[in-house]
Amino acid sequence: MRGWMIGMAVVGLCVAGVSNAQITYIDDHFESGTPEGWTLYGGARVANGFLFNDPYSPPSGEKWGVGQDAWGGTVDGGLFKSFYDHYLPNEVKYFTALVEAYSVDWGFNPTPGHVNIRIGKGPGLLTNPDDPSIVWSDWYWGPWAYLTIQQPCLEGWETVFVDWFAPWATGPMVAKVDNVVVWQTPEPASLLLLALGLPLLRRRR
Repeated sequence: MRGWMIGMAVVGLCVAGVSNAQITYIDDHFESGTPEGWTLYGGARVANGFLFNDPYSPPSGEKWGVGQDAWGGTVDGGLFKSFYDHYLPNEVKYFTALVEAYSVDWGFNPTPGHVNIRIGKGPGLLTNPDDPSIVWSDWYWGPWAYLTIQQPCLEGWETVFVDWFAPWATGPMVAKVDNVVVWQTPEPASLLLLALGLPLLRRRR
């Protein structure tokens, strides 16, 4: 009886606090001036200054980010990071990144779509952005904006990517990313299952 009362109390707390039940797996801002556990590939680098935005100043007000710029040539690179998803299965996970991809011709007229950036997530310890299991957002060109994808929760390792590409130079161009966050907000039903399981565990003991 006492165990049941404790369980019901936890149920009440879970339902009341569901809006604060966010589980955060990655929350990286690169303000240390380091990759913060990310693997960079291609021409990606951590910096506090890039073309079109030097010193580095995204709308978040932060001073460091990851990106690649070129005064001609190509832009091809990105970064990835793996994390272990140990939470309830059959839930939804969100991946958000603040990004910019911008290009101009040699007369400094904007060239939409010439350099693009995207975010993606795949199962397992991935290292190749061409892996067919990765689910990607649409390609983005434009000023600072948040890209978000939503994917089912998977038990085990997952890998998130930020990837950019421009095949040839029409002029100066840049791709950048900051404020990369992976989080999950459990549904109330999942919290109830957790809470209702407590009195059962107590009885077995």
